[in-house]
Amino acid sequence: MLRLGSIVAVLVTFLLCPVTAFAQEGFSGTIYFRDGDAVAFEHMGNLDGIYETQIYGYLGSQKVTYEFSDLSEIVFSDQKCGYQEMGPGTLVVVSRSGERFTLTDCVVKVKNSGSLYYVYNDPVTKERKATRATIWNNVSHIIIGDRVGGIKINPKTKEYFPAMYVYDPFTGHKLEWATRE
Repeated sequence: MLRLGSIVAVLVTFLLCPVTAFAQEGFSGTIYFRDGDAVAFEHMGNLDGIYETQIYGYLGSQKVTYEFSDLSEIVFSDQKCGYQEMGPGTLVVVSRSGERFTLTDCVVKVKNSGSLYYVYNDPVTKERKATRATIWNNVSHIIIGDRVGGIKINPKTKEYFPAMYVYDPFTGHKLEWATRE
């Protein structure tokens, strides 16, 4: 009887693994714009669903594809970075392990959409909203997954600041993501 129970457990685990392995969970992060604005986002997509976002380009002479969710940072080296009508561009990607790669002739592809849409919580109204980066060449970089909460804290003074702040405007200390206790 013990063997039959073990076999059933293994079969159930085997059958459920593919479902969870391919489940799309999305990712959160922060989009930084060239004018200094930043938006902490919940996921790429709209209020009804998550969009798969990929980068196609060349690492040396080898053609590569990266899912946004497999990266920790994407830096758009030039304002012409490949998005639809703008043509291919150059960008730097940082893997989850911290390795940096420069990709050339890059094109960003957003499945289910022709634009980079993201869902965020409005910092004033606290309303959940979806919008798109209307002027793609104004995105300077995207940090993926470093966001722990919707606010930042000065680790020295323990004061809280809005998510778009990078430094404490009073002390100059670098802020960290935080969750209010």
